[in-house]
Amino acid sequence: ARQTGKSTLLKNSFSEKWKYYNLDERALVSMIQSDPDQFIASQKSNFILDEAHKAPEIFHSIKYAVDSGFKYKIILSGSANFLLLKGVTESLAGRAGVLELYPFSYSEKYKLSNPGFLEKIQNFNNLQPILPAFETKAKRMNISEEVLFGNYPKIQELKKKEDKKIWFENYRVTYLEKDLRDIASISYLNEFQRFYEMAAFLSGGILNYASMARDLGISVQTSMRYLSILITSYQNYLIPPYFANIGKRLIKSPKLYSMDTGLACYFMRYRDKDDLLMGGKWGNLLENWIVSELIKQNSFLKEKFTFYYYRTSNGVEIDLILEFGQKLIPIEIKSSSKVEPSTIQTMKSFMESISKLKKVPFGIILYGGDKILEMSKNIYLIPISCIL
Repeated sequence: ARQTGKSTLLKNSFSEKWKYYNLDERALVSMIQSDPDQFIASQKSNFILDEAHKAPEIFHSIKYAVDSGFKYKIILSGSANFLLLKGVTESLAGRAGVLELYPFSYSEKYKLSNPGFLEKIQNFNNLQPILPAFETKAKRMNISEEVLFGNYPKIQELKKKEDKKIWFENYRVTYLEKDLRDIASISYLNEFQRFYEMAAFLSGGILNYASMARDLGISVQTSMRYLSILITSYQNYLIPPYFANIGKRLIKSPKLYSMDTGLACYFMRYRDKDDLLMGGKWGNLLENWIVSELIKQNSFLKEKFTFYYYRTSNGVEIDLILEFGQKLIPIEIKSSSKVEPSTIQTMKSFMESISKLKKVPFGIILYGGDKILEMSKNIYLIPISCIL
């Protein structure tokens, strides 16, 4: 997404041997558009094209140059997923490695070097050996502040709530009036803005294009196009449902999440912790924050989990299913320090039913308490703080 620190990272991580170009410069964009082949041919060193999505003409020229034995390395960065941009997928397929830079993770934000939660559970079929590592982090946290303001780097520098509010407003305006123009042609900007805000309100919920279209007075096709733009530009992401039948995963409705809960809270007009906790969306936003945190941790792993959620036709739901090889780890998320017996039973039923098809070594219920408890065989209550 924009403002995650891509340009800062590139400028500080590469030596002078790399030539740096920023396509925010309109004159440079015009030059590339007029003759992209010549621009590539003129390069005499490794080079970086920042905001590369602003000149999509360059991708075909890069493909041709690479296929012809171009001897220098190229870094392309931008606030859009190049592989989802129209006309770009074929140009880059098999020729580029892709790295995604998220807003800060909790460990980055507070400079923690311990292995993350996912790294700990990845290769264990029993939680008992690693519970002592969790015990050191088991505490009640005031996590609402983390959810309220999110993890964009610039927000961490701002101390006053008023300044953070101004930053989020500037982010919204810049995204709509600048970034959006570079990746899509939108005829009705106000209509798209309402959709942008509605997507934030639906964070942690199951996606329903028809419902969103009806509420905004737009067509289902327009609703689908607008969400595609938000996903391409890293404002939102989707998590599919888990089915043993892989075909069903492709046709059932995914869950919708915001890339950053701070921006979602801004759209919901939550200005302080009381607004957040009393606004009716606390559970969804906490889930969104935790899932995003785990996605960031997953990006650090060499071998990665696949993320799903689970819901039956009668409403039985598991917030998150982590798949690793033939192993599934179900995770339920509760904000309260007390967990109802029905939650334990739901987890138990899922584990028993799915174990015929996959290995389910243990289930985890993340909750707002400060003790690690085994509530049933291989079903553990673990404080939210333990994932950080």
